[in-house]
Amino acid sequence: MTKLSDSLDLTLYLIREDLKSQKLFSILDQLDMGDCPYQPHLAKPILSQLKLDDGSDEIFQFYFRLIEKQSRKLQGDSRSLMKRTMKVYLALMSEKERRRGKGH
Repeated sequence: MTKLSDSLDLTLYLIREDLKSQKLFSILDQLDMGDCPYQPHLAKPILSQLKLDDGSDEIFQFYFRLIEKQSRKLQGDSRSLMKRTMKVYLALMSEKERRRGKGH
């Protein structure tokens, strides 16, 4: 088994929890039980962990679209959750590289 760095482990954990939360609150919204003030928002700590939090609306919108898209694809098993977690992480890392190339 590969040991992940504590920082990466924490980042993946936060992404995983945000995906689960988004899925749950989407279901509640479909049942007309949405608009709940108790939904956690983990974008800031996740983006900070990855050094992507530049304070712009652009990066937060990118993140929210990504989480929303991947949470819709979640199935009810841990394998699906891990696959979606990794897709989010890799997309964020790709965005980080893209921004680095643009001089952000």
